[in-house]
Amino acid sequence: MGLRIYLNFLMLLLFITMQANADLVRRPAALPSGLSGSDQVLVYPNPFTEATTLTYRAEKTGFARIGITDSQGKMMAELLDDLVEEGEVYQFSIDGSSMRPGTYWYTVACSGSTIWKKIEIIR
Repeated sequence: MGLRIYLNFLMLLLFITMQANADLVRRPAALPSGLSGSDQVLVYPNPFTEATTLTYRAEKTGFARIGITDSQGKMMAELLDDLVEEGEVYQFSIDGSSMRPGTYWYTVACSGSTIWKKIEIIR
């Protein structure tokens, strides 16, 4: 019982840490290096050890959700849950220093389309 409470506490702490470290930067439609005109999402570096950046270019104006889940489908962090404007670029810094090494998944859903890909933390 005590171990379960401890693990739940650690997961909550990880969630809070990721929420605090997911910094949203909105800027004009200038594409960063590595994000071509047809790409919508770039995670670099991937795999990563301490931190990575997720860059998303909105293809259409609409409501968007971006989240990170673990390999069991548990939501680890919600990076965005808001209206996005077509052509705008959104960047999120993800601090993985307190996360366990392994495979995680990011999901980007906007205007009826969903992108679902893996990111990896290595040590």
